[in-house]
Amino acid sequence: MFVVLVVKTITIVLDKNTKKLSFKFKSLIKEKSEEYNLDQIKQIELRQDYIPNSKGRGAYAYELFFIFDNGEEVPLNSYSSSIVLVLGKQIIPEKSMGARIANFLNIPFQERRPPTITETLSTIQEVVQKEIEKNKNRKEQDG
Repeated sequence: MFVVLVVKTITIVLDKNTKKLSFKFKSLIKEKSEEYNLDQIKQIELRQDYIPNSKGRGAYAYELFFIFDNGEEVPLNSYSSSIVLVLGKQIIPEKSMGARIANFLNIPFQERRPPTITETLSTIQEVVQKEIEKNKNRKEQDG
């Protein structure tokens, strides 16, 4: 028998004293660090995507990003689909974490998600209605 153990950890430190955001990546083989300036973080963003699976079902996945003034986006986590139910209410840990980080840094927290079916149908209905009105106005002007 041959067993391979793969362990990777990421430690993220937000230090207001040094005004640094530090990522420390550690595996069994190597270690790597990255640093950013806290003052350059514009907002924290939570992105929600629907990830289909082979069985025709899917799940929502969430990913947090640090968004910098220069447009750079640094992911805080890779997509995860952890939803916790507490007394029948859905709690998304990534959302709670993102809001807490944004509050700690005193910057905005933004949520981005795909439109719901209702929102999509409403948009389609608006476009169709506008086209009907345009055609009606054209006919009145031509007639």
